Amino acid sequence: MLRATALALVSLAVVGSTAAAAPKVGVVVVSHEGLSDEQADEIAYDVAAAVATQIDGEAIAGASVREKLPPALPGDGCEDSPGCGREVAAALGVDEVLLLSAHVAGKTTIVGCHRMPRDPTRPPSERTLRLLGGKAKRALAVQELTSALYATPVAPFTARQAETPEPNEKEETPQVVAKKPAPEPRADENKRPRWLWWAVGGAAAVVVIVAVVLGIALGTTASPTGPAVTLPP
Repeated sequence: MLRATALALVSLAVVGSTAAAAPKVGVVVVSHEGLSDEQADEIAYDVAAAVATQIDGEAIAGASVREKLPPALPGDGCEDSPGCGREVAAALGVDEVLLLSAHVAGKTTIVGCHRMPRDPTRPPSERTLRLLGGKAKRALAVQELTSALYATPVAPFTARQAETPEPNEKEETPQVVAKKPAPEPRADENKRPRWLWWAVGGAAAVVVIVAVVLGIALGTTASPTGPAVTLPP
């Protein structure tokens, strides 16, 4: 009895953890030129139903999406911007978004489908959906699209992945080591003291005076240079 109860509890825990980890996708119509709001919602609901079946998870669309999105999202060209797609996914609280940009060309409705994971390390992908004919053909086209677009599984988003930088998004900044400038010589270090100049000047004056005195002395004591004169006895 106890063993059966334990097995039942384990089974419930496994089922609960599996349900908690089930992937979730938001299908968002970015533009629908030539289509009414109701027609655009109908396409989004059909695509969301096919996506939920393909990923064994949950997909929301239509009013469920509009209630959670702020007025600024999605902005123009959001389907071409992975960063914008991640903002939409964060606002909806889903793992991925599928952004639809639809327009009418003759009798065919062409829908660009842009799969954008919330995880910045996972690349986006894109497929084109062409809707023509009755409901059976449209359902087959949607099923083929989701099978090809979701060939790779949806990875549940975690809070840690939000801190992961995008590839090539941040470049390393080279570190610059500032060199300490050499100290400039002080002005008074190259300046000679004044007393030195006075000493040099005084020594030069003494040398001049000594030279003059010696010259005068030698001039007065020297023998005459004329011829000698002999006086008679």
